[in-house]
Amino acid sequence: MFEAISLLISLIAVMISLATLQQNKKMVEEANRPYLVVYYDNVQTLSDVFEYIVLKNFGKTGAVIDYVTVDPPVKYWDDGHQPFCKMKNTFVAPGQVFTTELFNTNFPKPPNVETRTYTIQYRTDSRTYKETYIINETMLDSSIYAKPVPDVDLSVQQVLASSATELFRRSL
Repeated sequence: MFEAISLLISLIAVMISLATLQQNKKMVEEANRPYLVVYYDNVQTLSDVFEYIVLKNFGKTGAVIDYVTVDPPVKYWDDGHQPFCKMKNTFVAPGQVFTTELFNTNFPKPPNVETRTYTIQYRTDSRTYKETYIINETMLDSSIYAKPVPDVDLSVQQVLASSATELFRRSL
């Protein structure tokens, strides 16, 4: 009888250990996986504003892109090209960033839609991930730039100082 109880307790302990190992494995995988994200960003340098679509790996491991889709398509490029859609089999290292310009003050802005959906599928050696990002494009029109438009007679030092300020602001 005592041996049966010991065996039962041992089996329960083994089952708990296996469950804990499985949970730890999942936590380590989630903490170290790639996280490819698509978002919009902008940069102001002097009087020019540049809006970008950004694809960045915020994860701790690299990934290979299977595909990127955009819906509805960006109606900006005459050739039908869509942001990041030709990146199949491209490796994205941790922290690596790809950008494509959506707009700047020197050429006309594409028409916004209320929301645009970016879907990206990517993989590691052991797993495939699929992420969908819905971006509210109307927020781009509500951006306020607090910096005044600079004088065209600025010195090189003033231009460099303004550019450094924008770079510093971007790193916050």
